[in-house]
Amino acid sequence: MKLNIIPIKNNFDLVSTVVAEAIRRYALEDEVSVTEIDPSLADTESFFEQYEWPPEHGANCVVVEAKRGDKRWMAACLVLATTRVDINNVVRRHLGARKATMAKMNKTLEETSMEYGGVTPIGLPDDWPLLVDSKILKLEQ
Repeated sequence: MKLNIIPIKNNFDLVSTVVAEAIRRYALEDEVSVTEIDPSLADTESFFEQYEWPPEHGANCVVVEAKRGDKRWMAACLVLATTRVDINNVVRRHLGARKATMAKMNKTLEETSMEYGGVTPIGLPDDWPLLVDSKILKLEQ
């Protein structure tokens, strides 16, 4: 099955309210495209297999929870789908945390107001750090 990628402009019903609001706030309506997917196929391997999309042209938004002393905070990492996120070392050091772990899905969905399979950097809480793998910047889309 192929993805049907369409402009977001007339298809805001395919994204969460917070994502739609962020796209409008930053005037990205002409820059962003969207596609409908089955959330049960949002797992990286299942997604690429089902939708015939090359993994080297995909990315994952990984949400982490960091801790240092009594302070806890959330952050997100955008990485190529072919890349493993080094949460325990690279991410933890970038965040200045003593400990960093992948956030539990229910907490991620609650904190982002997004849906499973649809967590994206666009629309994340403004106070969250966003770490972007430099390889992402080399992708056309």
